[in-house]
Amino acid sequence: MKNFFRQTLKAKGSTFVIAEADVYHSINSFHSHPELELLYVRSGQGTFSIGESSRRISSGTMILIGANIPHMFKFETNRYYDYAMKHGKTPVPLELLTLHFDYSKLGNEFISLPENSVLINLFELSKTGLIVTDNTKDTAIAYLKKIQTCPNYEQLPLLL
Repeated sequence: MKNFFRQTLKAKGSTFVIAEADVYHSINSFHSHPELELLYVRSGQGTFSIGESSRRISSGTMILIGANIPHMFKFETNRYYDYAMKHGKTPVPLELLTLHFDYSKLGNEFISLPENSVLINLFELSKTGLIVTDNTKDTAIAYLKKIQTCPNYEQLPLLL
């Protein structure tokens, strides 16, 4: 495993990367990338912005962001016990699990197969930032854990 900007890469040498981190590795400004991004906030809190909308996020939040979609996370590093006087500061721990996946590497012919219509719909929905909740989030976390520990040849089928 490689430590890069205080993140530990869990899946490497493949079409996607899973990383655990205690910092958000991007600068705190709008950015985009060709990969789909799945971010799970294990602990921490802050603000997520995509397009013209922003929302507060905290521990347990999972968000799927589409490829090439400008977005920004601003995570809080500490909280104040006394907001009026700004003293009594305590650190806010941050623990993230992120997955970056460039699905274009699978090829347009594969993505366009009728069996992949669910994926195409998911990619479309992710353009506005999709909050993943309840059973879907629990299932996604279980698959991410399997992907982190299984042999490389099992990772892509599990991801799909």
